[in-house]
Amino acid sequence: MELHLDGFAAGMLDYFSKVASEGSATFDSPHTSFFPMLQSQASWQYSRKGDTLHLHDGQHVFSFRVPKDMPESFPSERLQDSNHSEFLGEADEKGVAQIHRADPGSIYLTLQDGKSNPTFTLQHQHGSTWKGIPKQRLLKMIKEHQNHVVNVDPEQLIEGAEKEASDMIDQSLRRIGWR
Repeated sequence: MELHLDGFAAGMLDYFSKVASEGSATFDSPHTSFFPMLQSQASWQYSRKGDTLHLHDGQHVFSFRVPKDMPESFPSERLQDSNHSEFLGEADEKGVAQIHRADPGSIYLTLQDGKSNPTFTLQHQHGSTWKGIPKQRLLKMIKEHQNHVVNVDPEQLIEGAEKEASDMIDQSLRRIGWR
């Protein structure tokens, strides 16, 4: 198992920064987990005709120019939002889009087409210009920007975590006078 410390630390920093900005305690946070879970991910519908990808969140239909072959990194464009009838119209393919994360500046999603299930991020650049980054490219970019990668033995990791937890419990019990 490889643990990419820089990526893990960046994710933790992002989470704790969000918690701190809300002024809530870490474990009382409305965010249920440090990591995205299936319950926190949305399922949208998608349809594609040629290089036009329509994403339907149940209320709005968002349209993007996304090449079908998805090279390493590709320019994209947000098109004028479509109406529901365009979304339901003739399409080369239709299916479910699993939205892992979305905010006004980016959408991280998987198109569940039953074949290749491409996963990619659409990042807003400026105006209607967006940039598409397929998952493989995203992983490559993360690896290029990391200081180091540590190989972790899962058994030693579990053993170390159990010892650390045991030590913390012992200290707490001593503090309250139970040991």
